[in-house]
Formats: sequence, C-alpha cells, structure tokens
Amino acid sequence: MIELKRATPEGHHCFFGYYDKSPWNLSKEYLLFGETTVYGRQPRENEPLSIGVVHLNTNKAEKLAVTPTWNFQQGCMMQWLDDECFIYNSCVGKDFVSKIFDLKTRKHMSVPKPVYAISHDKSIIMTVDFARIQQYRQGYGYLGGEFDPNRDVAIESLNLRTGISQTLVSFTQFFELGYLKLGQSYWVDHILFSPDDSHITFLLRNLMDDGGCCSRLFCCAVNGQNLRCLLDTGMASHADWFDNEHFCIWGRRQNTVRHLQSNRLIRSVLKPMIQLVRRTGVPNVVRAGLYGDAFLKINIHSGKISPFATHIPANEGGGHFTFDKSKKWMLNDTSINSQGNRWLMLYYLPSDNRINLASIYTPVAIHNTAFRCDLHPRWSPDNQEICIDSVHEGYRAMYIADISQIIRDVPL
Repeated sequence: MIELKRATPEGHHCFFGYYDKSPWNLSKEYLLFGETTVYGRQPRENEPLSIGVVHLNTNKAEKLAVTPTWNFQQGCMMQWLDDECFIYNSCVGKDFVSKIFDLKTRKHMSVPKPVYAISHDKSIIMTVDFARIQQYRQGYGYLGGEFDPNRDVAIESLNLRTGISQTLVSFTQFFELGYLKLGQSYWVDHILFSPDDSHITFLLRNLMDDGGCCSRLFCCAVNGQNLRCLLDTGMASHADWFDNEHFCIWGRRQNTVRHLQSNRLIRSVLKPMIQLVRRTGVPNVVRAGLYGDAFLKINIHSGKISPFATHIPANEGGGHFTFDKSKKWMLNDTSINSQGNRWLMLYYLPSDNRINLASIYTPVAIHNTAFRCDLHPRWSPDNQEICIDSVHEGYRAMYIADISQIIRDVPL
C-alpha cells in the first residue's frame, strides 16, 4: 500500500475537482487547490470558493483568488495554461466567464466565456451551458446564471489567441438526428480533446421518465464537423483518450436495458425495480452479462469497439480513470462498498495486472449526494506521483502519493 501525504492545510476543506485535469504545474512547483467552509451540503448562491496554490518546496498554501462559481464535483474548472498562469471559472452578474491568473504579475485577465475543456496547446476553450446543467444535473452546474430552456447552443468554442467564438454543436442537430424528443430535459457535458486537438468527444444526456439518465457518446472534429454518435446504449460514463484514433470509456455494450426503458408498458411495471436496483447496486454477473458494462476502446473512425482492462470486475468498474503518457498504465478508482471503502488502483495494461494502492474510506451517507467526495485520481506531469481528493480524515483534503517505485518494479 502507498503512503498518502496530505498536501493542503490540516482541518481545512480543500479539493481540486475532476480527474481529467492535473493540479500540478509542469515544473511541479505549485499545486492548485480550492478551499471552502461548506461541508455536508451543496454550496448556496454566491458562497465563495477560495483558489490558491501550495508551494510544494515549502508546503505552504497561498490564497490567490475567490470565485462564486463552483461545485463539489468539478470545482471551478481551474487548470494550468503554462507554468505560471492558470484559468478558472467565475461570473459577472448573471453571466458566467473565466479568468486567467498570472502568478508572476499577480494580475487577472478576463475571458468572456466559461471554460469546460481546453485544448492541449492551450489555444481553444470549449464551453457549455452551465445554467442548463445546473437545472438538470445539480453538482455539475453553477448557481446564479439565467437558464433559458430555448437556448440552442450545445457546445461553443472560443479561440484565446484571436478572441473569436463560434457555435460548434446545436441541440437542433440532435433533434434532427432523432437523439432528442420534444419535452425532454437534456444537456451536454464531459468534453475531452484528443491528444492532437483535432477532435473532441462529449456526452449528450437526457432525463428519463423512470428517474434515470440516458447518456450517449458523441465525437466531432474540433471545428464541429463530422458529428457522429460512438455509443448509443444509454450508459456512457468516465473516459479518457488512448490515442488520436481511439477513445476509451466505461460504457454499456448491450441495448437490453435501454429497450426495456423505451417501452412504456414494460417501463411502468419495472420502474419500482429499476429504482431499487439504482439504490442497492447491480450484481457483477448482471452488469457484465446482461448489461455488458465494461471498459471499452472505440475507434473514432471505424466505430469498432473492443473491451480492455477485463480483469476489473464490472461492479468495480465505472470509476475515474486516466492513462499515463506511455499508455501502459491506467490510474483508476472504484465505487464504495457497503462499508464505505473504495480501492485506488493502478492497472498495467500490457499484462492485465491490477495493483491495489490503497483502500480509502468515504462516509456512505454522502456518497450518493451531489456533495460527495470522489477520489478523482490524477497523474503528475511526469507520471511519478498521483493526487486525490478525500474525506477519510473527516474533512476534504488533497493527498499526494509517490508511485515511481511501483512503476519501476513492474517487469517489462
């Protein structure tokens, strides 16, 4: 088991956010964090999140900015633009924006759109309607914005170098393609750039009558062209790009469940059972066999789908995962068990070897809430360390672990 070292101040509720971004700057001199006094509930409108950095050479924390625009799952989307500048979301009145902070000059620069994802070359922002997300999926949107149910923009881009913004994808396109119907509640989230910044993937989601959520995986060119659905079984979750042609996701291969949910008569009969299953969980044999839930590698051009990381049971899949630069290692976590414990693991893809790093406790009472604390494991820029958010000491904090020895000791 690894040693987890707390990086943020003792007793302070600190966290970073999502697993697809790194809190380290490239030189590993600073670690970004957010700090709040809110615990055990959702943040209220205008409650602030302090943004700061931990100076890793001295372990001292420094607060640099404040934003009212944040949530517990993805924070305020703060991420590094270079070794000294980072971007985060904020608001001006009812309008969501983003701000860039320069550690060297200690100055802010405003950007007229909020950031959801940013290209690897740090030139293009992708943004979504955070007020729409807040309306339909609390814990991932922001309070304080104006929700317009008729707004047609699904994804918008902004070029940081030219200042030009444009609509890439509209909801009208999904209606025309038959993926959405009038009267549904829908939104887009989880945008990810391909390694070469030529494509993006994202999830189109809509609420269902039985209380569930239908998720479809889409891909398009970075200019919005060649929009296509890569997975249409109703369940698509955490994901990462493997290379420029292959996208990996925890998803469902079978359409059985979606077909049952689409039949009104069957749905009315099965609704109590479906809701019970969502509360209590699905046995591994059902998830793997009937549902077909698995780690899936998808060729974005041919659509070919193949499973990977098959030695992780289906009832332990669905965690947050990312690959290292070599694409040999996958960093992953699981959902909690009935006692509140979950595994943090490394998975060596060439030999399908799972290495459990730590069993980490999360109170069961908060796990199914919008203010839960998922581990959201992340790699350091050199892939020698990992960082997680956790509440196992009784408050939110960020922890770092050195995994360099584990990686060196695995036979090649």
